[in-house]
Amino acid sequence: MKIFHYTTLALSLSLLTISCNKDFLDRSNKTAVTDQNFFKTPEDLKTYTNGFYRFIGASYDDIFTDNIGGFTGSSSTNNMLRGTLTPGNASGWSDEWKNLRRINYMMDHLGTVTGDQAQIDHYVGIARFFRAYIYFNLVRDYNNVPWYDTALGAEDEAMYKDQDSREVVVKHIMEDLEFAAAHIREDKVAGNFKERVTQGAALTLLARIALHEGTFRKYHE
Repeated sequence: MKIFHYTTLALSLSLLTISCNKDFLDRSNKTAVTDQNFFKTPEDLKTYTNGFYRFIGASYDDIFTDNIGGFTGSSSTNNMLRGTLTPGNASGWSDEWKNLRRINYMMDHLGTVTGDQAQIDHYVGIARFFRAYIYFNLVRDYNNVPWYDTALGAEDEAMYKDQDSREVVVKHIMEDLEFAAAHIREDKVAGNFKERVTQGAALTLLARIALHEGTFRKYHE
């Protein structure tokens, strides 16, 4: 019994010592993206930018178009057709800003990434492609919106800044796409296969936005 008690006491003291050991408890998260364990290599950028592809939603039906005349649900398209579209019921606003913050969060941490600069620029180009894509959707739907190129926290005063002009935002959009078109690589070294954003995709979006914006300015002062 004495041996049992001594053994129990020794184990208890060992656990107490371990629980009080700061180095033992203060461990970095091995499964989450943190400043300490991520954004170190181009491979990290590849992994992070893979998450951007879900920003492009595919549509498989006509339910949100005027082809479905009896649809009584709510979407920005239907509300616009009914004349009931307002800033309060427009869809996608909050999600777009969340996605933009994810992109800008990566851009804020590029200073810790080391490796082949061409590969780094490749993934930066992909990030800027998606940022341009999201901002184009916002400008198309809301006209003037605030431009952010850094991730904001809840206490940042810039959260409450005024809208930037459409001209300023579109200028940044074009700059993002020009960078993307110049730096997105077409070789397998960059991990750029058919299911990834290509240089051609960046040029296509650049042309589409230029056509849209040129037409808009033709008919609006």
